[in-house]
Amino acid sequence: MTEAAPLITKCSKISLEKLDSVGKAIKGVKISIEADGGITDIPHTNGEILVKGPNVMSGYYRNEEETKKVLKNGYLYTGDLGYLDEDGYLYICGRKKNVIIVRGFNVYPEEVEACILNSLLVNDCVVYGETDTLGIEAVCADIVPADPLVCQEKIKEEIRAYCKVHLSGFKQPRKIQIVDAIRKTASGKNERRRGEQL
Repeated sequence: MTEAAPLITKCSKISLEKLDSVGKAIKGVKISIEADGGITDIPHTNGEILVKGPNVMSGYYRNEEETKKVLKNGYLYTGDLGYLDEDGYLYICGRKKNVIIVRGFNVYPEEVEACILNSLLVNDCVVYGETDTLGIEAVCADIVPADPLVCQEKIKEEIRAYCKVHLSGFKQPRKIQIVDAIRKTASGKNERRRGEQL
């Protein structure tokens, strides 16, 4: 990440069981997790990833307000969510600002997107949260079908069936829409919608 000039972790001689990891902290860098208002190094504690080291920026140029949001307690608050394992390997679950809260459970859109993409039924997808009239948030997905000639309802049905096998009930998309393309940000990431009513 740019604020860490730009490397935090690296993978070297990684074992098969750690393939989902982004590696261990590089020399001189300390990674911690903020969870439930405290900073911890306890393995498998999910929370915001914090980074400390000589590679971390001193602040955003002429932007004190944004600097105060990300540099606190001697750490860079990355905005990424994840955990460390017992060997110090870092696993990223998603972005803090993207989390969908379904009946008190956190849903990481990136995890749902990976599941849908693994189905091979779509070329692209974006997952986001929408709130209904009662204020309850639900998981929604816009998809670009791999085969645009297949009936839209059939594709939706197949994706729901695949998600039912591979995702917990609260993570499964409640609404699926077929779209021609997924909008991307300037950096090529999915542009997420949220907050709209179902």
